Amino acid sequence: MGLKIVVTEMDAGDTELGSSLDYRDGQIADAYRQFLDVMLDQKALGLLLVWGFCDRYSLLNKFFPRADGARVRGTLYDTEFRKKPAWYAVVAALSGIGRG
Repeated sequence: MGLKIVVTEMDAGDTELGSSLDYRDGQIADAYRQFLDVMLDQKALGLLLVWGFCDRYSLLNKFFPRADGARVRGTLYDTEFRKKPAWYAVVAALSGIGRG
């Protein structure tokens, strides 16, 4: 049909994960990497857009808050705009573009 795949709101929630930041960040990084491993193999992928830039301004905190009151950490940067493991996972996945 010639249709393109358009990913317009790529983020990850952690509302069901424990309170350990290292664990949450690792799980979110793994989720990004697994998703991108599949999506980047699709020849029909036309656009990949990350939804939300940093945890400080993420809409996930408003619409999908954690029961423990902790900030959701589903973006690539933390509240101080520091790169998180998810950022490195996305870069690693994107660096493999064109390898196959």
